[in-house]
Amino acid sequence: MQNPESQPFLQRVAQEIFDKYEAQLSDLQIVLPSRRAVLYMRHYLLEIVDKTFLSPNILSMDDFITDIAEVEISQRLTLLFHLFRVYKQFDDDPKHTLEQFAPLGTIILQDFDMIDKNLIDGDKLFDYLDKSKSLERWGQELGQELNANLSETLNNYYEFWTFLKQTYHAFKAELLAENRSYRGLAYRQVAENL
Repeated sequence: MQNPESQPFLQRVAQEIFDKYEAQLSDLQIVLPSRRAVLYMRHYLLEIVDKTFLSPNILSMDDFITDIAEVEISQRLTLLFHLFRVYKQFDDDPKHTLEQFAPLGTIILQDFDMIDKNLIDGDKLFDYLDKSKSLERWGQELGQELNANLSETLNNYYEFWTFLKQTYHAFKAELLAENRSYRGLAYRQVAENL
């Protein structure tokens, strides 16, 4: 018998689950942090059990949340196109193209994901950012004569921040209306609709 201290953690958990719930194994639902952990748990259960058995339902946290939220997690590229279309509802400048938007859109998707996954109040965050950018703008323009190119670039930059809050809310609403989501939004849906 191997020393329990030298066994991998998931192997010890698998043994404890089997010892405690052998008769009800197929009734269990086990949620683990990652898909990799799911694979290891299945492997360790197979090593422990020496007879045919019905496996418990073993899911990663992301898969568990997706099942409960009852939404489809869209692919990153699909989300990017959708986000650009929503953003263009507020920014009608024809010079702002998808090609220009794509690198920034990828970061915005990550930020939206983190905002929702961590249940941050989006309104408060975007209001704070808007005020912060207003102060930044005021500080840059104070007592300085800006050339036309720099002034236009700064105006586009600050305009972007005003559109972000609207984009965030419209993007979420459209995705949910289509029963689609990004991962963080699925987490928020589960937390807010327990």
